[in-house]
Amino acid sequence: MSVPMSGDARRDDPSAYAVWTFAATGTCEVSVHIPDGDLTAVGGNPTVYFVYDRNGVGGSPQASFAIKQVDKRGQWVTAGRFSSSGTLTVQLLSRGQDWNRRGPTYAHHAASAVKAHCTP
Repeated sequence: MSVPMSGDARRDDPSAYAVWTFAATGTCEVSVHIPDGDLTAVGGNPTVYFVYDRNGVGGSPQASFAIKQVDKRGQWVTAGRFSSSGTLTVQLLSRGQDWNRRGPTYAHHAASAVKAHCTP
């Protein structure tokens, strides 16, 4: 799956995002799978994610991270360690340019598997 880019490197389309939610308590190492594909499916340069210590998105995240998907195709990428008091939510944002100086690229952010390995 993929999420279309908003067209702006600093603004998100609030209606376009992906979410993964985990029932977890403790410290969680989050990893993201970046599939193979062309820019229309795997074009994040970078793709920005928010992490929430709750079920759901909105408001202030506890953390964020970015992955340059175009350089990590076909790999699992460790994003960091985040605390969870019961539910951990990871949100992929839509900010990004889907064009360059030659015109539209129709780039999308890949929305693949996310895993959280948690320890109390």
